[in-house]
Amino acid sequence: MLQEKAPYRPLRDGMPVVQIAGMPSFMGVAPSVPAKTLQEFIAYAKARPGQLNFASVGMGSIAHFSTEILVRAAYLQTVHVPYKVLGDAWTEMFAGRVHFFVFAAPAAMPMVRDGRVRALAVNSPKRIPALPDVPTVAEAGLPAAEHVAWFGFFAPAGTPKHIVSKLGADITKVVRDPDSQEKFSRQGAEPVLDSTPESFSKLVKEEYVRYDKLIKEAGLKQQ
Repeated sequence: MLQEKAPYRPLRDGMPVVQIAGMPSFMGVAPSVPAKTLQEFIAYAKARPGQLNFASVGMGSIAHFSTEILVRAAYLQTVHVPYKVLGDAWTEMFAGRVHFFVFAAPAAMPMVRDGRVRALAVNSPKRIPALPDVPTVAEAGLPAAEHVAWFGFFAPAGTPKHIVSKLGADITKVVRDPDSQEKFSRQGAEPVLDSTPESFSKLVKEEYVRYDKLIKEAGLKQQ
């Protein structure tokens, strides 16, 4: 949505077939930030408008949008610092020049386990097994920050509905296989076992509206 001359438009050129998984993320802070809870962080950031930086892996990335959602839900004034390489973001965070992030759980869990960053809240509807003691954003008092990245299949626009339905049913059957579910879980993703073309289409349209509103409110420019 931030590409000025995108080669395709999902809602125009594609037909949602089925969602296969969701990828939870969590909000974490650098060692230089003293906050131990999400509410403590919000108070800390509000006392320092425009002074805290957050990292992402590029403009328009899920990490960028997820953090913008959290920032706007909490009415914070912060600065986005995009990086091309995740390792550079960690280096700057450990040096205290970047203060917080919202990254996909698999990308950030090693740093939490090593004690190099602190996880304050997960942005999924429920807690994740890898961080059982970390509350959801809703439990932490900021339900508007909830956001889960999704993965799914699309077909070309105009594909007959009976073919889309058959594809959806066949893909869902594969996702429901215990071996497939185990592989998703190993990657930190949550398999979606009951998606349909209709429910996935609804999700895509709702997400498009949410991102469009976010882009306008945050004043993000197309690249």
